[in-house]
Amino acid sequence: MTAVVTAAPNTTDRFVDGETFNMGQVRCLSRLLTGQSGRIVTVQGEPQLALRILELGLVCGTPIRLLRSAPLGGPIEVEIDGAFLSLRRDEADAITVEV
Repeated sequence: MTAVVTAAPNTTDRFVDGETFNMGQVRCLSRLLTGQSGRIVTVQGEPQLALRILELGLVCGTPIRLLRSAPLGGPIEVEIDGAFLSLRRDEADAITVEV
């Protein structure tokens, strides 16, 4: 079973009179380039993993920036609301970000 948490549609940037606006590129957090910023769109994965990610403050709609990425599939470091967090790649793969 997988849990999926998505951001509620924002009428100013996604839908106008039923038409969808271009909301930018959407990709996994682990696929961002160093220094690139985005906004969390979804958190998905096993319920325990999704809950852990949400408890860390990585909730939908929150701005996030990739600071560093370890080589060979190691952890990544992100900045969120002035706090610095290190995440495993599988955790970062469960987070979808709009760039």
